[in-house]
Amino acid sequence: MSCPENKGYETKLCGCFSDIQVCCLSFWCPCVVFGQTSESVLGKEEADCLKTGATFAVPCIVLYIIGQILSAIIQTDISFLFSIAMGCYTGYMGQKFRAQYRAKWGYPEDKNLDFVCYFCCEPCSIGQDALESKAKGKVQPSPSAPPQPEAPVAEAVAVPVAEPAMTEVKVESVEEKQ
Repeated sequence: MSCPENKGYETKLCGCFSDIQVCCLSFWCPCVVFGQTSESVLGKEEADCLKTGATFAVPCIVLYIIGQILSAIIQTDISFLFSIAMGCYTGYMGQKFRAQYRAKWGYPEDKNLDFVCYFCCEPCSIGQDALESKAKGKVQPSPSAPPQPEAPVAEAVAVPVAEPAMTEVKVESVEEKQ
């Protein structure tokens, strides 16, 4: 079985393995990559990294905790229901933001596949968006950030190296002092 193709995307869904940093971060801290990608593609005004990442993570954490508490109260494991709810939420968030990414990049819409990709394989979908953002190079600078000055070009200067001076050290024993 192969990964489905996303219309317009140059990066494959399972292509996050080409950048191990993005792959690992998408798997263990998806809210961080989701927030960073949304801010870099849409700009800080539309999608602040911290707010977007928190909007992505907090409802999932709350659903997980509620599922665990209810499972303990009724002494039956119903956490799978809350896992499905978390998948639906991440699917909704992915679909919502990918629609904005696609509009920005000029890609055709594919809402159903975007939802399914985020529902079934959230880390790969987040990684795909991050790598696509990198490939496009369309990083929006923050409007509140001051313009970055160009780094000055430093000239190479030869620095003379001093050799250590040879000095004699006289070692006296304790017996000689007495």
